[in-house]
Amino acid sequence: MIRIIILISFITIQLQSQEVKVTKKSPTNAMLYSIFPGGGQIYNEQYWKAGIVIGGLSGLGTSVIYWNNKFNDTKLRINALGEDPDEAELDLLKRRREFYRDYRDQMAVYFFAFYMASIIDAYVGAQLYEFETGEDLSLNFGVIRPGFNGVSLKLRF
Repeated sequence: MIRIIILISFITIQLQSQEVKVTKKSPTNAMLYSIFPGGGQIYNEQYWKAGIVIGGLSGLGTSVIYWNNKFNDTKLRINALGEDPDEAELDLLKRRREFYRDYRDQMAVYFFAFYMASIIDAYVGAQLYEFETGEDLSLNFGVIRPGFNGVSLKLRF
């Protein structure tokens, strides 16, 4: 009897040690790490997304700086015309200045939207970190039967 109890406890210990441990990710931590571009994606172990976020924010930030420099240069040229400027040249410079300002502002909005999207992506990625995907769930696009195009969703239980 004692041997059976020892054998059952040994089997139970072996089974407990073989359990797969899934770690959870905190959505709040993911959002806090997202203060730094790509930090939330790195926290969620989505390294390829971190590269996209860092590259996208770098490109948009560079674009904002570029259009802001063009705007400031044109503003300085308008101020350098003096008291009695040529009206045609002044009008041209003012239109250019507004063009550069519009593009700078547009790129700043894109930068902010992309930054917010990366924070939301990090939050959702942390929420779905332990979500299992496998062969049981698939979405296929293609021909259902000859002459019929469509989408099929297969679920296996």
